[in-house]
Amino acid sequence: MKTEVVFLRSLSEALAIVLLGAIGLWLYIQLVLFLSRGMTWNGGSGLLAAGLVGAGVLLVVWVARKPEMGLYLFVLTFPLTNESFELPYVTVSLPNVLLVTMALGLLARRILGRPQERTSNPVFWPKFALLSWLVLATGVSALLMPQTDATLRFLITRAGYALTFLVILTVIDDTKRLKTVLRLMAWSAGGTAIVTILGGLFPFTFPIEVVRCNEPILPVLNTYRCTAFNLSFHAMGSWLLAGLPAILFSVKYPKLLGLPRKAALALAALCGLALVIGRVRGAWVALLVSLLVMALFAARPKKGSGLARFCYVGGALILGVALACVIWILAIAPIVSLSPDSFFARLESYKVAFSLFQQHWLFGLGPLDERFLALDTVGYGVIDNLFIAEIGATGLLGAIPFLLLWAGAFRSLIKIMEGTADSELRQLATILAVGVLFLLVAVQAYVAIGEKTPWILMGLAASLARIQRTRPAVLPTTQPVT
Repeated sequence: MKTEVVFLRSLSEALAIVLLGAIGLWLYIQLVLFLSRGMTWNGGSGLLAAGLVGAGVLLVVWVARKPEMGLYLFVLTFPLTNESFELPYVTVSLPNVLLVTMALGLLARRILGRPQERTSNPVFWPKFALLSWLVLATGVSALLMPQTDATLRFLITRAGYALTFLVILTVIDDTKRLKTVLRLMAWSAGGTAIVTILGGLFPFTFPIEVVRCNEPILPVLNTYRCTAFNLSFHAMGSWLLAGLPAILFSVKYPKLLGLPRKAALALAALCGLALVIGRVRGAWVALLVSLLVMALFAARPKKGSGLARFCYVGGALILGVALACVIWILAIAPIVSLSPDSFFARLESYKVAFSLFQQHWLFGLGPLDERFLALDTVGYGVIDNLFIAEIGATGLLGAIPFLLLWAGAFRSLIKIMEGTADSELRQLATILAVGVLFLLVAVQAYVAIGEKTPWILMGLAASLARIQRTRPAVLPTTQPVT
């Protein structure tokens, strides 16, 4: 019986690697054709096209043999996601090609590697089950509702979430790799911020593939609204928020990630300025709310008198009111004064979405368009809230694994922060918890479907839980890494 199980498992893995290999090869061919469009195979153009093919083959082979290097490249080039071209149902870009190639290399290592080379991963199968549930629920919702052009893209997007999460969980098996990824995220966010700032200082000077600029939208800031690498403003804000915790933590503990304190200060200033130039209001709100939550979490009385708890609750209320006033002045009041109808229409669209959800509460509404939950048919626009959009699209069947994955990320990180004696793990858990919190608040103000940033951070959180479970216990330390 054991031999049959091993045979069936090997056969399924072999079929999976063939399928992924075919997909990866097809994506790579399409990417080469795109990069070499307009070229002829005569003279210099032919040499350039041949060079692209050769370099691409070497890159694919290298990433397949060393998936960890592919992950580093994936994180570093992640802002180039929109530097792509569209095929039916698929977006071909360098990060997506790297992701598929990494998955191919990991499957090959799984099949061909020696047993002693396979590291323990107690977190993998529970997360795999939740992600499979999410993808299957998406498929059921898409099949039960009327088919649209977004149906297959909806499923492929879900598969991309799962693949991103599982590749990160598989590749990162020690803190060295995790630190490298966090450090590269910080530098990648800084590079994105620099390009955005240059676009704001010199609007409409660079090609749209480098910087995209729009007219000013807020009366309090009359500079052009810009974003780097043709990203949406929300996607750029998400990536800067994801990189900020590692940057800010390195200001105090530069040796933890190997990011010098002066460099961290410079990156923090650049990211903050880029968020202003990009007018990413959801990111502003996320930063303010997250700072309040972190302050309350750090100052909570674990054991104390009734007076201490009373002061804690009173202080929380005062800070909450002050924060609400700041958010109203910075983000909400300018929008209402600029277009009061659109602000109240957004609130009304939430009510309509919930009423529609009540009619399709189990399987959801399915993908209604490329944004997956537009209400144009009933007179409203896009639902600018990721959780409402996700729950509305897949119903309760898809909402359960979606919410469990978010909750699992927070639970595992808080457990490490409070339950382990390893100071290095506690600090890494703090960085990731802040990043997940940033995005949790930010996505309440926009859709973010199609963006892999939240799934990168949740995959990193699962990887840290894996490291914590497989690392030998250490004695308590009193001094943090400085």
